[in-house]
Amino acid sequence: MKILFASSSSIALPTLTTLYEHAFLRAVLTAPPAPSGRGQVLTPNPVDDLASRLGVMVLRPERLGSEARSMVSPLGCDLLVSFSYGRIFGPKFLSLFHLGGVNLHPSLLPRHRGPAPLVSTILSGDQRTGLTLQTLALEVDSGDILLQVEWELSPNDTTLSLSERTAWEAPALLLRALKNWEEVWSQRRPQDHQQATYSRLLQKSDGLIDWNNEALKLDRQIRACVPWPGSFTFVGERRLLIWEAQLDDSAPTMGECGQVLALDKMGGIRVQTGKGHLLLRTLQWEGKSRLDFRNFWNGNQVIQGKVLGKS
Repeated sequence: MKILFASSSSIALPTLTTLYEHAFLRAVLTAPPAPSGRGQVLTPNPVDDLASRLGVMVLRPERLGSEARSMVSPLGCDLLVSFSYGRIFGPKFLSLFHLGGVNLHPSLLPRHRGPAPLVSTILSGDQRTGLTLQTLALEVDSGDILLQVEWELSPNDTTLSLSERTAWEAPALLLRALKNWEEVWSQRRPQDHQQATYSRLLQKSDGLIDWNNEALKLDRQIRACVPWPGSFTFVGERRLLIWEAQLDDSAPTMGECGQVLALDKMGGIRVQTGKGHLLLRTLQWEGKSRLDFRNFWNGNQVIQGKVLGKS
């Protein structure tokens, strides 16, 4: 089986390596180099970089129109495998593959369709998550389910940790399908579209902490915003980023929402929320280094009693 692998994200690197090692990989389809860094230098994405180092053919079309189809058609690929590619495949493009196309999606479909399923998994407070191998369909993430693997979330999971787990689960799930293709294909099942939920991409403003929210919601927000955009608040005019916190949602009200109450030597810097307390564990002044709560407190005890988010 010859595969065209479509991806533009580092989450797909282990899958790319596995397809290469098992001789399934015919070529890689990825986004063109994009401006990066202060100098805005055109830089290939991680998938492009790894495929090039492996000596695999890399296709970088701006669009999936006739020009892209003319690149792909002569390759004679049997199957299109997509994993965080970021573009929608039309019927003409999919018709180039006699086995069709499949997509690896980091959620238990039909839950959390769309571009940011890992973020939505955390914000929704899901107890379990997973990875779905589905057929590619014209409506985003609506294809039939071929295989799924699932696991429990930990209370400390972030978007980053879920991404890392997904990256390492994906190759085994895909290989299982490829090595038992006829059986897996024959047992595909349609999604229950009435159960579908949808995710959206985060914006930088989504990191702003509203201390009137309950501690449980703020804990999820902070974990969902790792690694980007990061959650933040203000001490006066100064921006303070919060990278890790601990939940104490049963603590009694002891001050104004956002008020820094005290240092909990085992848990973190205790802050009042709309319901319960949040213990801040890893903090960073904008433009400075990240610090654990003990080191941060040693140099910033003057924040005790201050109300975060107030100018």
